[in-house]
Parts: sequence; C-alpha cells; structure tokens
Amino acid sequence: MKALLFVLPVLGFAAGVGIAQAMVAFSQPDTSGAGQVEKETEVFKLQKQFVVPIFEDAKVISLLLASFNFQIYSDQRQVMFDKDALIKDAILNTLFAFSYGGGFDAVFISEQNLGELKSQLLLALESPAQGAIKDILIEDIVRQDLR
Repeated sequence: MKALLFVLPVLGFAAGVGIAQAMVAFSQPDTSGAGQVEKETEVFKLQKQFVVPIFEDAKVISLLLASFNFQIYSDQRQVMFDKDALIKDAILNTLFAFSYGGGFDAVFISEQNLGELKSQLLLALESPAQGAIKDILIEDIVRQDLR
C-alpha cells in the first residue's frame, strides 16, 4: 500500500508532462557513410516519464520508470513535434513488449540489455520519426519493486 502512495503521484505527474521545446544544438559527424557531408545534430529533450508494469504470475511486482532524450538531425526538429503522439506510442509499446519478454527482470541495466533496448526503440521509431532520430539517450531508468 505504501508503494501505491508513492506510485500514484508519479503516474499522475508522468501522464501530464509532454514534450519540451528545449533543445541543445551541437555538431557531430555522421559516420554512416564515407565521404558524406557531416550532418548537424542536436539533443531533443522528451519531457515525459514512461511507467511500465513488470508482471510475475499475472501480478504486477514492479514498476519501471524511464525517460529518454534523442539525438536528432537538426533539420528534422519539426518532425519530432508533428509526430509527438506516434513517437510516444511507439516508445510505450516497445517498453511493454520488452517488459513482457523479461527485459526488465534481474540485472536489467547491463550494457547488453540496455543496448538491446535502445536497438528495439530505434527500430520502433524509424517509421513515426521518419528517420529524424540518430540515437536514443537513456536519461533515467529505475525499477521500483512493489513486494
């Protein structure tokens, strides 16, 4: 019951927060192809926490809270605003699938596990973000056990 008193305010706060318009521009080379012109990138700050239940035997045993930023190509900033709802939906669906597959069990913060999570998120975001995202930056990730 104490855990619910902690979780409910967090859920309410997380549900009410949207995309922030604050971004930081920086130049970084795009190493995807030899001889190509470097593309300028910037950090797109997503001001939303995602809450993901972790189940065991059809019962919620933990909640995962995660927040992300994106390294995007500077000329694609508007795409991120225009596709906000689709991007959030793709992230949440990927997090649910990752949780259901056991991705947040045991040592979920291992380098290999977080790399797999980032790969799955990038794949899921290809369509809604229309190629605007170069990389995913995990800002926060924490699991709160409820038992």
